[in-house]
Amino acid sequence: TIYSLLVDGKRLVHLGALTEAELSPEVKAELVAPDILFVPIEGLSRACELALALNPKLIIPVNFTAETLKKFIKEVGAEELRPIDKLVVKGKELADKETELVVLEII
Repeated sequence: TIYSLLVDGKRLVHLGALTEAELSPEVKAELVAPDILFVPIEGLSRACELALALNPKLIIPVNFTAETLKKFIKEVGAEELRPIDKLVVKGKELADKETELVVLEII
């Protein structure tokens, strides 16, 4: 199940337990340019390709192992990325962003 919602003017999309990188044209049309994309890494082949194709402002990986996260970070090209424990997103910050990867620290 894919979830898409609007929160304070920001479009958040969670790809749920997606296992295929191919989305139907109808689903793709609904997911145009999410501001924040939560993408499952474990079990999703071509997760990076799918995430980048949706052109989000922020990509937040979920459902991963240390190994699959490391591979995903490398594919995105953010090899020096460190997990953060808190993410605060202000509306105007997203407007000028290029796609950025954010890894949240697992508690």
